[in-house]
Amino acid sequence: MDDFYALIGTAVAIIDLKGRILMAAGWQEICTKFHRVHPESRKNCIESDVYLSKNVEPGQYALYKCKNNMWDISTPIMVKDKHVGNLFLGQFFFEDEKPDYQLFEKQAHRYGFDKKQYLEALDKVPRWSREKVDQVMGFYSKFAQMISELGFSNINLSKMIAGYKAAKEQAEHNQEKFQSLFEDSIDGIYMTTIGGKYVDANSALVNMLGYQSKKELLAIDIKRDLYVSAADRPGPDDRNRTFGTRFKKKDGTTIDVEISSKVIYEQGRPKYYQGIVRDVTQRKKTEEKLQYLSFHDSLTGLYNRAYFDEELTRFDTRRQLPLSLIIGDVNGLKLVNDTHGHQNGDKLLRDVAALLKNYFREEDVIARWGGDEFCILLPKTSKTEAKKITDRIKKACREIQGSHTIPISIAFGVATKQQHGHKTADLLKEAEDHMYRNKLKEKGRFSFRAASADESPQQEENLDIGARVLRLRENAAALGKALNLSQSSLDALCLLVNLKDIGKLLILENLLHERLKLTRKEWEILKKHPEIGYDIAKSLPPMAQFAKAIRHHHEWWDGSGYPQGLKGREIHLFARIIAIVETYDWMRDGGPYKNNLGKKEALKELKRLSGSQLDPQLVAKFAENTEEIM
Repeated sequence: MDDFYALIGTAVAIIDLKGRILMAAGWQEICTKFHRVHPESRKNCIESDVYLSKNVEPGQYALYKCKNNMWDISTPIMVKDKHVGNLFLGQFFFEDEKPDYQLFEKQAHRYGFDKKQYLEALDKVPRWSREKVDQVMGFYSKFAQMISELGFSNINLSKMIAGYKAAKEQAEHNQEKFQSLFEDSIDGIYMTTIGGKYVDANSALVNMLGYQSKKELLAIDIKRDLYVSAADRPGPDDRNRTFGTRFKKKDGTTIDVEISSKVIYEQGRPKYYQGIVRDVTQRKKTEEKLQYLSFHDSLTGLYNRAYFDEELTRFDTRRQLPLSLIIGDVNGLKLVNDTHGHQNGDKLLRDVAALLKNYFREEDVIARWGGDEFCILLPKTSKTEAKKITDRIKKACREIQGSHTIPISIAFGVATKQQHGHKTADLLKEAEDHMYRNKLKEKGRFSFRAASADESPQQEENLDIGARVLRLRENAAALGKALNLSQSSLDALCLLVNLKDIGKLLILENLLHERLKLTRKEWEILKKHPEIGYDIAKSLPPMAQFAKAIRHHHEWWDGSGYPQGLKGREIHLFARIIAIVETYDWMRDGGPYKNNLGKKEALKELKRLSGSQLDPQLVAKFAENTEEIM
């Protein structure tokens, strides 16, 4: 621009369409020091610039006297048919016109300019002939066209350069982000050759595989040193996916990994493998544990009912016939829990599970069916064979009783499906019915070791059903007749005499048969036998009618008995009758707590206990029938 000014001697500039000066040279002093300094006169300049910007056709030029009374000329600059600005020349007078000094003096006064300096600046404004203006503007119009053409090329070039720079910067930014992701990832990231050599790997993979450095890892042979076996290394066709496999670490230990892999092709051929490796060893162990727990009983380690049900459906085919089903119920589990605690009850179940495992084949399905029930599914097994197995198990239970604090006793039921149309639900019901019938046939007598370690095992004995029981039955019947009980009630009352102490079958034998003073702990154990007897009677349908009376037979009339502290007529009638006849018999025949008394003394003692331990009305009725009392 300075060269143009030197050539033509007047101001030259490039102005945009909003009147903003983008480039300028040779600006006259009258403009720089006066017109473009004062706000009002400066506004006149800008309005002139904007006018020139909007009112010039391409290839033409415009001559215009600005609002500050000097001549300006402009020609448009076009870029690809778009008007982007103007080439401006100006701040001159024509030679054939005389400046209106009075007008400029008024402007000096109006805008507050120094008149002398303002007029001196006015005299410095160049004078041009009209011919020169035509020649200069003809040149400048062509020059503006040249600028337009060059500008378009330069703009495209600038765009290309800017695009390249932006792409380069973005690529560098992406590379930095990738490198950060590559190194900071908690998962392993790798690239390998098809032949089995690492090209690159991040720190996470180096650490995951137990190597000291990336260099050490890149040196290994992947086929030989990384995969546990050849079968664990997939081929190219299996790589564009996520798959699981096993890796060997540097120290030889193995880990389970999940790989998201991709094959990189060059000219249609696989060139590299790249992917992400995640150590899923712990997750896989957790999944395996959850899967195991979903189909196994946590206490015994046997299969659970859910798995058994699935297997029962799967085995329900002609190919598995004859299909035998065994249901085993552990006798006395609830009683063991009540008397010896749930830890011993759990041990009993584990012992039963271990015993069952010894007597069945690998293809048989052994499951814990419920709390104390086990089910065994035996494909291609006849009922005879299944019963032989249960007989061997029961024999084993008898043989190992001497070495167990809590003996094992199992009631079995067997059913066999011979034809395909036989429903499995009916098979289960049949086996369960047989099991319950066998449970009722068994007396369920158990002997236990003492709680302390130095006590020796006690030998199993039957309840005493000798002379004392006969006396109790006779005396109970006598009192029942005096109370006008029906014959069926009398029969039930006499049977209750035999059953009332059934709970003592699970009490330590030395507490029942030795005439020793009981410790507090032993006494608390002994006091549990009414509740134990109640549970036994309630669990066996033929005895269920006696359960309440068995539970009440140590309750006292005044409420100070056990186990529930009942009083008066809250206590079952049969229990009140038995309390009288049993107390009387202990007085007459002796026992661990009393000396022998004569009939008269015994009746007198009963009356003394009347109203506290015994029902006073029943005691009176009992005493009235002395001739019937043994």
